[in-house]
Amino acid sequence: MSTPCCATTALVLWLCLCPAATLVPLLQLVTDYADYRGLSAVNLFVSRQSGRFSKSQLTSLVVALTSGRERYVALHFLPLTAHQLEEVMASTGGSAGASEFVVLSDDDLSLQFLQMVHRNHYMSEDNAWLAISDGGRVRKWMANFYLPVDSQLVIAELRGGSGRGAAGGAPLSAELVETYQLRERLPLRAVTFARWRYSPGAGSERMLHWVNGSIYERRHDWSGLELHITTVGDPPFIKYHKTPVPDVGGYIGELWKELAKILKFTYRVTYSVDGVWGSQLGNHSWSGVVGMLHRREVDVSVTDLSVTEARSAVIDYSTGLMFIRMRMFIKRPSALDVSWTTYLDVFDLNLWLVLVCTVVIGSTAMFGMYRLERRLGLRQDGSGVFSWRDSLLHFFGALCQQGAEGLPEGLGTRFFFWFFYVSMVTVFAAYSAMLVSFLAVQTVVLPFEDVEGLLEDGTYQLGVLRGTSQLDYFRLSPNPVFRKVYEKHIVEMSSNEEGYKHVRTQNFAYLDTYETAVLLKDCDIINIKKDYFKHMVAFGFQEGSPYRTFINFQLSRLDEMGLMSQLLSRHWQHHDSCEVDSLEGLGLPSVFSAFVLLAGGVGAGLLIMLVECVWSRLRRRWRRQTAVGPAAALRAIRSKKAATMGVWAAPEPRDATQRKSATMGLWATPEQRDITERKSAAMGAWSTPDEREMTERKAVGIFSDFTREVPLDASPYLSDTTFSEIWQPKPTPAFEKRSDTSSAQRREAIWQRLMRD
Repeated sequence: MSTPCCATTALVLWLCLCPAATLVPLLQLVTDYADYRGLSAVNLFVSRQSGRFSKSQLTSLVVALTSGRERYVALHFLPLTAHQLEEVMASTGGSAGASEFVVLSDDDLSLQFLQMVHRNHYMSEDNAWLAISDGGRVRKWMANFYLPVDSQLVIAELRGGSGRGAAGGAPLSAELVETYQLRERLPLRAVTFARWRYSPGAGSERMLHWVNGSIYERRHDWSGLELHITTVGDPPFIKYHKTPVPDVGGYIGELWKELAKILKFTYRVTYSVDGVWGSQLGNHSWSGVVGMLHRREVDVSVTDLSVTEARSAVIDYSTGLMFIRMRMFIKRPSALDVSWTTYLDVFDLNLWLVLVCTVVIGSTAMFGMYRLERRLGLRQDGSGVFSWRDSLLHFFGALCQQGAEGLPEGLGTRFFFWFFYVSMVTVFAAYSAMLVSFLAVQTVVLPFEDVEGLLEDGTYQLGVLRGTSQLDYFRLSPNPVFRKVYEKHIVEMSSNEEGYKHVRTQNFAYLDTYETAVLLKDCDIINIKKDYFKHMVAFGFQEGSPYRTFINFQLSRLDEMGLMSQLLSRHWQHHDSCEVDSLEGLGLPSVFSAFVLLAGGVGAGLLIMLVECVWSRLRRRWRRQTAVGPAAALRAIRSKKAATMGVWAAPEPRDATQRKSATMGLWATPEQRDITERKSAAMGAWSTPDEREMTERKAVGIFSDFTREVPLDASPYLSDTTFSEIWQPKPTPAFEKRSDTSSAQRREAIWQRLMRD
């Protein structure tokens, strides 16, 4: 014999032997039923008062049950106490498979034992019973007790036989009948699901008619049963209709109506006593729907009741109907996000690094190719020097899709740059496309992004529906942040309409299911995109309700058929109600960083210009302080005067110098100035050296009158060498030197130096 090793379904087989029945056919019935059900354990119960079976007969029964099978068999003698029964059931619950309990007696003690088993709730779906009775004695006995619809009591009512079934008498037959009640005080229902016939040597004729299917398929007719349900309206998932007859609608309501149609029951609706789903109160009681189920005032809750651990301790749930998530909803802020990195976020950091390295390495490579071509004589130098800085600027311009001027003349270098330019066209196109996408999406600046942010912000209140599991979570949460939010910011709302009214008018956040809020079609309300309290919703039942498993079975079938999905899509069609039909122009926040860059460039330019002005003023002041008195001023005057005395080869410099001389105040009287201008215009210089010397003496004579008006910082621009080169006495007139080419070049160089100074 094998010992039980895991929890299994227990079958208690109760054999009420009539006096005419023999052990052999009943033994065959037990073994046939055990083999068909695949039982792994059999417990035999025999009343000590019956005295109908000898020790050898019981031994043969045990041997037959274990012959050729790995099956656990135990023999128990009645009566048993409740504690002993509990130990037997506990030991059988560890068997690997279904179990069978066989009671081999038909007296009052056996019936009392069956009553004790019923009173201790061992006739549930986890424990199937088979009672063999001569006629309808057992059925009449069990009519005095309530057998719920999920009970596993099967009565084998014997027919025929003369008590000599083993010796070739009339065949013994039995009908296997299931018995149950839909509700207490309703009549006991009996459903025949198998017929058994025994004839010696005709084993193939046993179990002739076995009704296939599970207990849930055989007990699908609940006609005459009216279930009392309760609900809380939460459109679109559950709707409550008051008139003309209270009823339910929406996704969950329509699903409940499909179940009523399949199982053929009726129902009546009562709205929640306080209009809430159910919250735990201080005296360990519950409010709302959960409280009504806990007090057994209703049979089922038909609403989107959240499955939580605390509620599961007092009520039972069906399989999940849908998955929901909670989010916080606030009024759309008016400010848009000002992104400082809009133009950098288009590419990630790795791609930017690759582009920078490509530009630097490519420019270096092209400069190296240029130097190599120049060394090998492949390039003709005629366009100036090409430096690495020029190469870097060309490559950066190619990255920005700008043309390049002054490229090296080598064919290999140009070919290399052309391929780089074509590659950057692709990169630039990708950047432009992504930048357009980035600018087209406007990001809203949220005041907070989670519950912790709401607590830190301190200006928002958080609305939560009264009597919900979410409110209990904030109140009883082990997380201190949630408890602080409950103490400082939670405001209980009586309805969703009230919550969203507060959202539209003040700094208020409302906690609601995302699936419900998207149907508001209010574009002024947005959600904080973080899910909270993700959980399933289901039907609620009384603890230990016999209807739960049958409802779950039918829900599974509806889900396999796709009906649940169809109903959900019919009542909840998710769509973005805030879609924009036409494109809107970009606002300033989208390109704010570009204007900031422009303003920064203008500010930097003005700052640099201010620094240059200050530096120039300081430099002039320093030069004035370090200038050398009248001698330096005299050299400056003579230098300026020399520019008017005809040392030019062409009239253009002379005219420019004359214009400068007109502003220097070098003449004592206007007449002298006119004479000088006429002479200069006529012959480009003075006729004789005497005239030049006379002019110089006049200039020196009036030096004392305008020395203070001449800038003292003119002397550093003229050297003594320059002065001597200009005023060195020459034996011949100046105009005769104009034909000398070397002298003309020398004068031109002196003029260029003066102009630079």
